[in-house]
Amino acid sequence: MKTISVEAQPRSAFGKSNSKRLRREGYLPVEIYGGDENLHVVVKPRDLKEAIYQPGLAVIRIKVEGKEIDTIVKETQFHPLSDELLHVDMLQLVPGKPVITEIPIRTEGLAKGVKVGGVLAPKVRSLRVKTVPEKLCDFIVVDVSDLELNKSLKVKDLVEGLDGIEILNNPNAPVVSVITPRALRSKTTAEAGEEAAEAEEAAAE
Repeated sequence: MKTISVEAQPRSAFGKSNSKRLRREGYLPVEIYGGDENLHVVVKPRDLKEAIYQPGLAVIRIKVEGKEIDTIVKETQFHPLSDELLHVDMLQLVPGKPVITEIPIRTEGLAKGVKVGGVLAPKVRSLRVKTVPEKLCDFIVVDVSDLELNKSLKVKDLVEGLDGIEILNNPNAPVVSVITPRALRSKTTAEAGEEAAEAEEAAAE
């Protein structure tokens, strides 16, 4: 699992006006929860870009006042118009202490249904899980090789392959499906109509 180191400075001033001032000065307010006490720091926004915008889950190692604190992103806040990153909440990783987070899904393999003309259709981008930091991973890999046309893999189908990770989503929720594209449906319908017509003609003779 990828670890990204970020330099931080402690923050003692709070409130909206102070947060706005910090952002004007080029800093991003960050709150860290989950440890013995909550920590309030500021970082340079560019230092978090790699962690925020990468596809998988990453450990962010916050370096502040000679200490190193391993965290993961809990929640981000963006400006509704400019999409500027305004605030980040992080969850401290304490060995052996369970955390709840979202882990992105990555599919692998060529589905049987895709081989006959179907289209792979992911239903969710990530799964909500509960696990200890030692079991965290950047992706939950879903093998779709045996997935047939018009079939789905559900959350409950993934449980066996996960060691020490509890999925909190609805067990019956679909994760990925292979659907029939419109062109293939039209072709199938047309072929069925032709077969029916031929059968009627044969019966009439």
